[in-house]
Amino acid sequence: HLYGRFDLAMTPDGPKMLEFNADTATSIPETAVVQWASLAAAGKNDALQYSGLYEALVEQLKVWRERNEDLAPALLVTYIGASSEDEPHCCVITEAANEAGFEAHLCPIEEVTFTAEGEEKGVWAQVEPDQWRHFPFLFKLLPWEQIAWEEPELLKTLTLLSRSRTISIANPAYTLLFQSKGMLAWLWKAFPYHPLLLEADIVPLSGKYIKKPYFGREGQSVEVVDRGRV
Repeated sequence: HLYGRFDLAMTPDGPKMLEFNADTATSIPETAVVQWASLAAAGKNDALQYSGLYEALVEQLKVWRERNEDLAPALLVTYIGASSEDEPHCCVITEAANEAGFEAHLCPIEEVTFTAEGEEKGVWAQVEPDQWRHFPFLFKLLPWEQIAWEEPELLKTLTLLSRSRTISIANPAYTLLFQSKGMLAWLWKAFPYHPLLLEADIVPLSGKYIKKPYFGREGQSVEVVDRGRV
């Protein structure tokens, strides 16, 4: 697991966790780069920002590489090509990966070839005109739930490639469990009235509450229930 993002809300009772985005969390450029650039713009070039996210990413990428020494350290960093938000996010990941000892290449996932059979088995991307390269490490800013629902053949191929040790993928598929809203109900059951948690349950709560699907992105299908539904 390379990284994730806890989303918190400040309330009169202190910070409360809304969710853990364990798979495809963004906001890395804002956290790792923009804060530092703001200090520099203010003339505080020698000041230290509170966030050590970039340095931690480099260290975690080193761990990923070292724990998979049987694979060549070539990392393909991919994102959905139509997303203007995702590309700069992946640029930071790519920079950190190169610093961690990878040979990292950045490209839209639409330009990647996935093959589970034959001599071309693996993940391939075009790195130069007329030059394709095989990548044993894959970072995908494409949610596992989206792959499962919309790209079942890709899911099957990634499963076969992972089981055969052809690729190592970040973040791994078990992150689906962590970022499911069902995990919030399990946490409340295991740690009732914990100061960082909001009450959550599988069945409807009494009074006014927020209803969320098990898997939903950026506010999709969220309802406010208060004597009616909004």
